[in-house]
Amino acid sequence: MQNKFRIKIGLIILSIMAAALLLSGCCGDSNKTAGADKTGGDAQFFVSTLLGVEDPQFLSKDSDGTEQVDELKIQQKWGELYNKYKKQAETGDETGFKYYLFIGFMADLQHNAELSEAYSSDLIPIYEKDPMTFLVILRELPYLIESSGYYMNNYFGFEDKNAEKKPDFLKNNKQFILNILGAEDGARLLSKFD
Repeated sequence: MQNKFRIKIGLIILSIMAAALLLSGCCGDSNKTAGADKTGGDAQFFVSTLLGVEDPQFLSKDSDGTEQVDELKIQQKWGELYNKYKKQAETGDETGFKYYLFIGFMADLQHNAELSEAYSSDLIPIYEKDPMTFLVILRELPYLIESSGYYMNNYFGFEDKNAEKKPDFLKNNKQFILNILGAEDGARLLSKFD
């Protein structure tokens, strides 16, 4: 029960943070350099998705002139964000890492099969590049633990690969995970490997 409460609180905090990012991304700032990487548009996409609000950039008219959500455009946007933040996570960029894990959370929440498959093959290699940053982010944002653990476990056996590596991974990482996340959150992550 306490975990569900923490997840709900995390979602509320995340929504507030995303709204703040959205607002900051919409305001002009003459001090920003041209071509700087901004997350305002990404935050708007996340907030719209979380709130179930139709974003005008993903609407198109059908042959009758009726406006409808273009699911292909939305899926392309998810793919674009996945690739962008995966690259940042791979370089150890903490903010990019957070966004990357958040996209995984959203993919799990929305049952997005394409993104879930990508995470199932990519998350363990990213974890192995920088396990400390990965786990510190999960400690800071515990609502990401469930989805991250799910994808990490899926790596072992996804597309009939890596199943034999799971026992060694757990043997080498279990205590480290518990040390960084603490007993309760560490157990939550490790429970996904059962």
